[in-house]
Amino acid sequence: MSDSDQDKAEKPVKLVHYTTAEAAYSILSKGELWMRKASLMNDFKEAKLLVEVMEEYTNKLEKSLRSNEPLRKACEKERAR
Repeated sequence: MSDSDQDKAEKPVKLVHYTTAEAAYSILSKGELWMRKASLMNDFKEAKLLVEVMEEYTNKLEKSLRSNEPLRKACEKERAR
């Protein structure tokens, strides 16, 4: 892996979602982000990018959980609630 590839791999992925403060609070407090039907969006590339970003995020989270026993146990405990 070249230095530039490694730099890219280490940069955090950002997701921007324009919304109201009330909707942002709901998203964060419920841990849910809903999307409308992608075929109705003005720019389908946004939906495709979201799927790619979320897949990358969940893959990183899964790897982190496998390697971090205390974090994995805390997540399991929270999920059991």
